[in-house]
Amino acid sequence: ANNEDHPVLFGGALFCQGRELWITNCSFFKNRAFFAGGIYIIESQVELLNSIIMECTGVSRGGGMFSHSSELEIANCEFNGNTSERAGGLYVYTNGETEIHHSTFASNFGISTAG
Repeated sequence: ANNEDHPVLFGGALFCQGRELWITNCSFFKNRAFFAGGIYIIESQVELLNSIIMECTGVSRGGGMFSHSSELEIANCEFNGNTSERAGGLYVYTNGETEIHHSTFASNFGISTAG
């Protein structure tokens, strides 16, 4: 997915609310949004497997991905070169459980908080 020319408010490539979602073997590249350049999930159950989130930009939170009140499992994924005001790679907010296994976070940049 790529929307670098037409940024949106939530989730430049993917927005998921109140659903179960399995994302496998996908690439999210150079997407932009105000919240979560790549993927924005809220009140959902999401598995992100064998995927790449790269060079995405979230203006406010979560350059690569933003998880709000969700159950999130990430395995064998790469978050690389993502940028945001807060949390370049992954921003996890409020309730919900997040598990990360065998994944790489590299060269992500958060302007006021961690990359």
